[in-house]
Amino acid sequence: MMGSKDARKHQRDLVKTRVIVNDGYPFEGGELYDVSTGGAAVMYPDGATPTSTPLAVGQILFLEFPGLAKMPGRVARTFEGGFATAFDLSILSADR
Repeated sequence: MMGSKDARKHQRDLVKTRVIVNDGYPFEGGELYDVSTGGAAVMYPDGATPTSTPLAVGQILFLEFPGLAKMPGRVARTFEGGFATAFDLSILSADR
């Protein structure tokens, strides 16, 4: 059936673990929903959304996987209850 194939560039793995976003601003974090080598989807905690400064497509952010890594990325899309990010390591070199 045409159009039913997932057009994503990287395979996704479902992972459910806590993630911290931008050192806790505009919210502490959420639950990692899925992850690939290219990015991740995050669900807001308890269905909450950041109302004072919502995330915008293209916005730079950092996802921290407690005890593992802190990954730079850009918001790829937002959706009800969360957002998806594309990892972008070039952000690290821009900070130097």
